Amino acid sequence: MLFHASLSNDEIARKCGYVYAVLIVEEKQVYIGQTCATQGALGRLSQHLTFGPVGTLRKRVHEVLRAELTNLGAVEFAAVRLSDKNIFHDEARDYREAVEGLCQYRMIQRVENANFNVGFISRVVMNGYTRVPEVAAEAERVSGELFLWLEVAIANLK
Repeated sequence: MLFHASLSNDEIARKCGYVYAVLIVEEKQVYIGQTCATQGALGRLSQHLTFGPVGTLRKRVHEVLRAELTNLGAVEFAAVRLSDKNIFHDEARDYREAVEGLCQYRMIQRVENANFNVGFISRVVMNGYTRVPEVAAEAERVSGELFLWLEVAIANLK
């Protein structure tokens, strides 16, 4: 069986802050996350897809869909590198989690307004940093980019 992946740029493997989205194609479910992993967003995706101890993505699929998916099937993945502000690339994840939380809520609003038939299975935590202007602006930028990606991904499903 042939497997393939296409990357728009190898920067996705760089250690820095990202907010990312995974679309589980067959289930039409979106998972939003954040990372500053050593292997970048690509490394985080690998952790999500690895078999073995259940990662957060597989765990959420099981909890939300009440399905024991041993094979997630086709997935689409996009990651947006956060701005160069140090607060987004630090080992502490509070600011990234704030961007992630606002991003998910904005993505849900955009998906509802566009009448897309997708759900969100990720669980985000809203913290006090969501009120920081730089965080709100970054969430707006990132959710805009992820929504444009999702529009294309959904159009390709048809």
